[in-house]
Amino acid sequence: MCKKISVIVPVYNVEQYLDRCVNSIVQQTYQNLEIVLIDDGSPDQCPQMCDEWSKKDNRIKVVHKENGGLSSARNAGLDTASGEYIAFVDSDDYIDNQMLELMLNAAEKNSVPVVCCGRIRVTASTKAEMFTLPEERLFTGEEAIKEIFVGGAVEEAAWDKLYRAEILANRRFPVGEINEDIVQTINILGSCGRIVHVGRALYYYCENSGSITKSGYNRNKAVVLKHLETIYSYISKNYPALIEDYYYLEARYCQGLLYLLLNDKKILDENRADYARAYSKFKRAFKATNYGRRMPPKERIKGILIYTRLYLALHNLKKA
Repeated sequence: MCKKISVIVPVYNVEQYLDRCVNSIVQQTYQNLEIVLIDDGSPDQCPQMCDEWSKKDNRIKVVHKENGGLSSARNAGLDTASGEYIAFVDSDDYIDNQMLELMLNAAEKNSVPVVCCGRIRVTASTKAEMFTLPEERLFTGEEAIKEIFVGGAVEEAAWDKLYRAEILANRRFPVGEINEDIVQTINILGSCGRIVHVGRALYYYCENSGSITKSGYNRNKAVVLKHLETIYSYISKNYPALIEDYYYLEARYCQGLLYLLLNDKKILDENRADYARAYSKFKRAFKATNYGRRMPPKERIKGILIYTRLYLALHNLKKA
């Protein structure tokens, strides 16, 4: 096949991981690639490393820009990309050397605009497959959105997917926001007649202690509540049959925020308004979903403790 895939890699402060990431893309079994490295004003050696990579492989383009965050870097990549298909890879992660070939084959065979795969969650000591299936499977757009809501085989991240370029032509990621993938992904899936899951875990998602998702609470994380309101409005209008499943997503996201707020009394005292908003949504979702029927027992217990407002007291007792 001769279709070109543009692979967009936002790069910021990842000098210890960058070579691993780019190597995994360069060594793909599918070779008709345009690899777009977006140096987002990185303060370490990444700008020079990107330039060195471009000298080694003529498929690599480098864009140097002022720091604007992950969404800004992805948008710069979309403005540069010229492939018929587009993929995103975060620069502290890496991919299976067959990932792009398998996903392109699935896209062409099934005539779908989006293909997704499972991930391998990598920590310092473990590797575990997540969000995967035993075999290839087609979903309607509505079914794919439901999978996101219930924690199924389709996930909200931008980077475990291959997109036909035209589906992203008029879309850009919201600049200056975290958890920027979810609203974009749900809107994209809602515009698809069908998508396909390749039934393989092909993306290596590496959990690093300094990542945005692993850091503690800050006010920027409250943007998740705005995202949930946007999703609720979209689902109510377009897929009302998914409202109950949406509440499961709302419960999980709000529980995650509440964990962070309740883990430190000083942080909680400084962010009482955020706590009140998150707790209000969590309480609504808790009641609407018979909460916890899909949750692991440990998370279900934590959710019940948060709902009954006992979590903070028990957490402080445990620390004491």
